[in-house]
Amino acid sequence: MTTLTAHTRIRICLAIAATVACISLAACGGEERGIPQAQADRLVADIEAIERRTDAGICGDVQQTRLPGLEQEVQQLPPDIDARLRQTLTDAVSRLRELVTEECGRQAQEDADERERQAQEEARREQERQAQAQEDQRRRDQQQQQQDEEKKQQDKNQDQGNGDGGGQTAPPEPDTGGGDPPNPGGGAPAPEGG
Repeated sequence: MTTLTAHTRIRICLAIAATVACISLAACGGEERGIPQAQADRLVADIEAIERRTDAGICGDVQQTRLPGLEQEVQQLPPDIDARLRQTLTDAVSRLRELVTEECGRQAQEDADERERQAQEEARREQERQAQAQEDQRRRDQQQQQQDEEKKQQDKNQDQGNGDGGGQTAPPEPDTGGGDPPNPGGGAPAPEGG
């Protein structure tokens, strides 16, 4: 929510001050042609409320409730009020409406621009999060691939070590001169099965 620019605030304050001064002078003028004091006080309070709410950026309430209520109060002033005074008040309230509408339109545009900027910033952050997630996944995949390749190489090295007689196998028996062991009794070896 934005607040009034200094220039617009001064313009609204001047319009309000002129309207309040007009009401106050009219209230002092007596009850034949002036505004009754109770109505003048109510008008001043409504104008001050419009100023506070516009300054706080509460434009919906000001445009839809406060200003129409103020315009209605001016229209419902007693019929014996001086025509020039009535016209001055009507013009002052109309000018106040123009200024409030202008300021609220500016605020609405600034708010829309800010929402758009925030949406773009959030979209940019989301793209960065997705890019980071993809990069993290790529690194994990690459790391897993490297681990798989290292495991394959270890398995291959282990298989080669078992197949060529090196490393893990028992040493061969010493050769004693070939053939069968000598027969201590001489002669032919005993027949088998007998």
